[in-house]
Amino acid sequence: IEVVRGPMSSLYGSDAMGGVINIITRKVSDVWSGSITADGTLQQHSRFGNSGQVSFYGSGPVIQDKLGLQVWGRGLKRDEDSFLGGVTGAEEGDLTGRLTFTPNEDHDIVLEGGITRVKRESNSGATVAANRPSNYNNNDRDHWSLTHTGRWGWTTSEFSFSQEWAERTAYSWDDARGFVENLRSPEIRNSVLDGKFTTPFEAFGTHTLVVGGQYFDALLTDQNPGRQTGLDEKFQIAQWALFAEDEWRITDTFALTGGLRMDHHEVYGSHYSPRLYGVWNATDMLTIKGGVSTGFKAPEIRTIAPGYAYTTGGQG
Repeated sequence: IEVVRGPMSSLYGSDAMGGVINIITRKVSDVWSGSITADGTLQQHSRFGNSGQVSFYGSGPVIQDKLGLQVWGRGLKRDEDSFLGGVTGAEEGDLTGRLTFTPNEDHDIVLEGGITRVKRESNSGATVAANRPSNYNNNDRDHWSLTHTGRWGWTTSEFSFSQEWAERTAYSWDDARGFVENLRSPEIRNSVLDGKFTTPFEAFGTHTLVVGGQYFDALLTDQNPGRQTGLDEKFQIAQWALFAEDEWRITDTFALTGGLRMDHHEVYGSHYSPRLYGVWNATDMLTIKGGVSTGFKAPEIRTIAPGYAYTTGGQG
């Protein structure tokens, strides 16, 4: 895990105004290897639910020095608390696989896909009131991505396309029919295309220039609880961005980073987000950092969908 301090809104948008944590995944192992981890929690008081979890990771070559495979997953079960408003029961599982193809030393192609299944359960007389029906919901997520990294000598390119689908299905207990599926089952599909070039060069110091862009499309299929028609409707929003950022290492002890990001949203138009950030390593034990950054973030799709209304309710 690499922690990048300071605002990074030029490259990552306003969600990263406070800093960025880059999770650098493991490389494919030259030989087959793996690990399995199991852990659990036993509560001191019986009204709190116990839990257990198992996770695994495996990696190795399919074709030596050309094609590698990584597979990892996790399973968790937590018992429901036995008091009103406590933590619901949970069953979670996820499985992800990644194929890495390296035709030569200058190119990497990565194909990744996975699934996540999460179930939350609340029973009458336990975490919900005795006069309310038991219920549970399933939260399903599927995802895939394709990434190409190219090293062209003077610059390095990275392009990726990713998609994810997520759906929530809810069930409530009926004395006559058992658990009955809620007719409302929201589903979201996010599609993201990313591309950037990283180019080092020398000009009154050392520079690392990053230029690129992003396209994001969100499609929501859901009923509008405000209109209460009982019919699924589709809400779709698209936005794109262009960015440039240069880290200028003026001396061995001082670096200045400047950047500009332009976001264009189909509802809110174009917005420009500049940033300037400096890092001075005054001594081996003292580093001084400071800067200023702006950002743009549009409301999520349901907030700006015409006529969409939220409803609320408790477990009472």
